[in-house]
Amino acid sequence: MKNKTKALMALTAIVGALAMAGISSIGIVKAQSTNGNFPPVIQKLVEKFNLDTVQVQQVLDENRQEKQAQNQVRYNEILDKAIAEGKITEDQKILILAKQEELKQKMDSLKDLSREEKQAEMEKIMDDMKIWRQDNNINFGFMGRGFIGDMSHLGFKGPGNKGFWPKQ
Repeated sequence: MKNKTKALMALTAIVGALAMAGISSIGIVKAQSTNGNFPPVIQKLVEKFNLDTVQVQQVLDENRQEKQAQNQVRYNEILDKAIAEGKITEDQKILILAKQEELKQKMDSLKDLSREEKQAEMEKIMDDMKIWRQDNNINFGFMGRGFIGDMSHLGFKGPGNKGFWPKQ
């Protein structure tokens, strides 16, 4: 039991280090999908230390939630700075945050679609977003990285999200 506790602590440290390095944002730390597979590095740790996969998943889920909360705080800070600099209004911030939540729900609804269906739906969403941004006079820069969070669990992987943060 003592070895399992040490191994779980080691796994927690490793996962934390991976998150700090930004790897979680590209989907490597999103460990267990609905079919119960872990990424190779996590699977090796589970097997080597004979860890309980439920506990491992709990640690990874907690880490992901913490990362999402940190990202949301940072995003709010960016929006507050934009308000202070006169780039957006408080009303626009409210609109942006509401749209962020709406899009998170839309993204979650895509998780069971095929790659092609997801792509088609994403194109519709992007077209709608373009109109929404124009209607609300909101710069695309405020709708970029971190706007709808980590989508790797939905099968959205790849470079995406680069360069959309407002210049600071």
